[in-house]
Amino acid sequence: MSLRYDKNGKVTDILWEEQDLQWIRDNIPTVSLYDMAIHFGVSYQSVRLKVMDMGLRSRYIRGKEFTREQDEYIKTHYPTECDSDIAFRLGISPPTVRKRASELGLRKEYDHTMVRFANRYVKDYKNNTHKVHVYD
Repeated sequence: MSLRYDKNGKVTDILWEEQDLQWIRDNIPTVSLYDMAIHFGVSYQSVRLKVMDMGLRSRYIRGKEFTREQDEYIKTHYPTECDSDIAFRLGISPPTVRKRASELGLRKEYDHTMVRFANRYVKDYKNNTHKVHVYD
């Protein structure tokens, strides 16, 4: 693979070699797009677009099964914690947390969006860094 740069040093084009494309074809079922981006030293978006251009789909995330420990963690924390916090701890995305919680039949106990906002406001107020926001 070779990269073309503009005068400011930004990558303008990626020239994929056949061996790179073959590596993608061979590893698409087992390697995430993020890991492919790291492997090639390019952005996630570049790899995603190339995979789509090749007519392939990454099944890595969809094929990944949850462990018993992950399911227990979600069952314990989903009703009372933000999806993003759970996702961060498990190394997955918030939509994946919501989908798995739905599959497990779980529901939230209250609106975490407002609780998170309220906690942030109280913390900012205590640190004297709060700002008044006006919403339309």
